[in-house]
Amino acid sequence: MALISSVLPRLPKPRLVLYACVISLACGVLIFSRLGLELNGGILVKDDGSWALNQDSTLGDGLGVGYDDGDIQADSGDDEGFNVGGSAGSKGKGKDGDGDADGAEPRILLVTALYPLAKSKHSDEEYANWLRMFLSRIRSDIYFYSPEGSMQKQVEKAASALPASDDDLKAKINPNSNRNFILNTTYPNVFAVPPLKGLRERYEKMHSIDREKGIHGAELYAVWNAKAFWLDEALKHSKQSFGREYDYAFWIDAGSFRHEHTYSVWPDTGRVKEIFKGVEKQERMFIPISNAPSPVAGRKWKEEFGPFDEDVSEGSFLGGSPNAISWFSHTFYTYHDRYLSMNYFVGKDQTIFNAIMLLFPTRFVTVWNHDPLAPAISQLRTALVHNPATNPQSPFGSVTAKVVSWLKGAAALGNCRDDWYYYHFFLASEREQEAMRDLWEKEERERDGEKGWWWTWAVSEEKAEWWRVNARCRATSRLGFEQVTKRQFGKEWVPPKAGFLNTRRVEEGE
Repeated sequence: MALISSVLPRLPKPRLVLYACVISLACGVLIFSRLGLELNGGILVKDDGSWALNQDSTLGDGLGVGYDDGDIQADSGDDEGFNVGGSAGSKGKGKDGDGDADGAEPRILLVTALYPLAKSKHSDEEYANWLRMFLSRIRSDIYFYSPEGSMQKQVEKAASALPASDDDLKAKINPNSNRNFILNTTYPNVFAVPPLKGLRERYEKMHSIDREKGIHGAELYAVWNAKAFWLDEALKHSKQSFGREYDYAFWIDAGSFRHEHTYSVWPDTGRVKEIFKGVEKQERMFIPISNAPSPVAGRKWKEEFGPFDEDVSEGSFLGGSPNAISWFSHTFYTYHDRYLSMNYFVGKDQTIFNAIMLLFPTRFVTVWNHDPLAPAISQLRTALVHNPATNPQSPFGSVTAKVVSWLKGAAALGNCRDDWYYYHFFLASEREQEAMRDLWEKEERERDGEKGWWWTWAVSEEKAEWWRVNARCRATSRLGFEQVTKRQFGKEWVPPKAGFLNTRRVEEGE
């Protein structure tokens, strides 16, 4: 007591009160968690207007149910606004053997690159592991850019590790799933790419105004800004030199597969068809988003304001039909060149993507992993807040669910490992989605087992099991980007005037 009384008087009263509140809150959380009645396992279903858990129901595995978004919501065949038209249980058909009721399977090409960087966020060992996770697992056709030398050998080694024959794949997926792999070493460095020739000095000067200059560099800016060209060129080169034509191509960052996974025949052809179903003639680009543009800044933004510097689009994956990609590549470099001439920072491709998406929202389709109106998200939140304990009248039922959610870091769509790369799951077949759910649940159990006595005391195994069952990763819906902008800015909002496309770009290579 003497020791306590000698310390406490020296603490400022506001700080003393704050310490006491924090300690009380922590104790309250633990006590409420232990007092809460045990939770029944099960899956969420709609029952007479109220949400409940039902042991016999199953998670929706389709691309997601359509959901009402005012007068901009339409069925999958509408040209203006749309959602995936199937129910939560609709099945994607593709190479995994499920067949294709709508005709031939689309031919899909993945495009990527790996170049050395003077300054990088990650180590060479990390990139080598991620490259292995990608090239030795994914069986889709791949077009890869890298310079000659050690990096070329690293890519070839990872790509050659793909099993040439796999009985399980042959039996269950596609006996003709041999991958076409092209490694293009034409460009010795990223500033040799035609749209970026002669820009090294400009990019190095631009580095001084980068708000993340501590982890970025001129070469990284160039890699990001070469994506649109590489994606377009890979399609054209595949056709001209190898006679291979593709219905869709997608850029994917070489280091995007960062954790253990079971994806193989990815992206699933059925999922890709669903994304573009009903809007094929519009030739939309698919770019996932992590956030919607902020209501105030987004509504006021205009073309001449420069790149839209918010975390909206995800630059690690994008693509569409050959015509859509050609349009996007031309548009991207038109705005890149104009903004660079106006001395704006153009080192981050996502900010230019954002600008183009705001100017031409009807040219884009997306998946938003944190969409607050998506049924898959609202269902999970409802389950967390209103879980039925053995005694529904228990005052601790919702508290314990919130505690479990908080302690386990609940993601918007459940346990999907990494929200940024949710599109991996979104574009997978039902079988591969379910395999990933099982893998993530297994990893969750292993992590829980390593947390020690405090976890066991604070959150009982029954509550932890409730979380594992109800937070299995959920499939959500596609969105037209115009739906996102109308929701954020109001239905009367119209895109800003796009005048820069009338400016003729310098011919590539001049």
